[in-house]
Amino acid sequence: MARLLLLQAPAGFGKTTAMLQFRARLQDQGVATAWLGLDNADNDLSRFLSNVEAALRRVGIAPQRPGSPHDLVKAIAAFDEAFVFFLDDFEALQEPVVVELVQEMLEHLPRQGRLAIGSRSVPALSLGRLRARGQVVEIGVDALRMNLDETRDFLRLRGYAHLAPATVEKIAVNAVMAGCLPEYMPVIITAIQAMMDDRFNLRGVMCSTGIHTPLVIVSGPITKELDINGGYNCFGAGWRANATIGRAVKLVLVNLGGAIPGETNKATFGHPGAYTYCVAEDQEINPWEPLHTDAGLVASDSAVTVFPAEAPHNIMYHDNQPRNFLKVLADTMCTLGNVQMYVSGDTFVVIGPEHARFLSDGGWRKQDIRQFLFEHARKTVRELRRGGPPQGDSDRGHFWPRFVDANDEDQTVPVVRAADRIHIMVAGGRGGPHSAYLPGWGSRRVTLKIEQS
Repeated sequence: MARLLLLQAPAGFGKTTAMLQFRARLQDQGVATAWLGLDNADNDLSRFLSNVEAALRRVGIAPQRPGSPHDLVKAIAAFDEAFVFFLDDFEALQEPVVVELVQEMLEHLPRQGRLAIGSRSVPALSLGRLRARGQVVEIGVDALRMNLDETRDFLRLRGYAHLAPATVEKIAVNAVMAGCLPEYMPVIITAIQAMMDDRFNLRGVMCSTGIHTPLVIVSGPITKELDINGGYNCFGAGWRANATIGRAVKLVLVNLGGAIPGETNKATFGHPGAYTYCVAEDQEINPWEPLHTDAGLVASDSAVTVFPAEAPHNIMYHDNQPRNFLKVLADTMCTLGNVQMYVSGDTFVVIGPEHARFLSDGGWRKQDIRQFLFEHARKTVRELRRGGPPQGDSDRGHFWPRFVDANDEDQTVPVVRAADRIHIMVAGGRGGPHSAYLPGWGSRRVTLKIEQS
């Protein structure tokens, strides 16, 4: 008989929802349940004990001496009625003495007692022993991911039965509402197709609490044909194509995809790019090959690249020393609190015309720039621990490159797992000593060729 039910998956996969549904079913069957949602403050043993005792009192478990770990475990072991104790957001527990207490509770569960844990990371419990004894049921990403029929039923029950596949007709309706010209449609359709690629992880991107939002980058000859801006104010206002292509994509995500703020879209803040976020690469000022050639396309192709990006972070540099500029850029890329440092997904650098010119004149190729940034945009494990890794400190190295020893406080962690995950494009107004950095979220960028009839 399983002692432990473990639901382990990244954010956005419905662990809490599944446990709440299970709890409701148990309560309908007359089984007593207790629930405790954990946070970082529960790493204080006395606070954790107080919260556990308060939760368990609801099922009738009360230690003789409150605040005593020994008496708590003893009271749990002596309880002779069926109960399930739910611990949600278990990844918040990092203090060994607190995790060890949970292990003690688990080992001394009575015959009718069960523990259910929801966690983004694998908990530091003796899972091997439980697996060997057949005492743990593990539910992961594959089981939590809904199939097509389940998705339809969910949408129907939540009042989204009107949502339907993104047909060309429905995309066109949203494009009209955004103010697009008909000739923009190939770009919009290609962007939607690119976001459906598993590498982009659209579900995670749109359901996360992060500040990122899908960015549409257009490159190749079509940028001139459609007058998509990659020059002055390219991330701002003033160009119909940028404003309406980006807006059409966001309307499709809301009206056809159901990415409604506060419901499926859980962004804590969001940023203005959630309204429209579209930019072109300016090949006229680009001294290197176009962005889409890095994805295997030829320079004469037109392409769309999609990427979940934060708002642009400006990098000002008034001198013309390539190595010094790249050190400034690298420092901007690896700030504490930057989610990029913990999830190691793709990331983007937008090099302005003036900076691109002196880099190229100095013999720097894009691959040289990537390698330099990979080697210099780093923070030590010690520094990153202060940033509070979202996957939990005990599992902080989960997304880092294999060569990083997550237990070596002095080891440096790069901003991405490999140099080729730093993507470089050229855009912006001539004459300004500025470039921009676009932190990602954890996904890969996806580039597709625009098929024009």
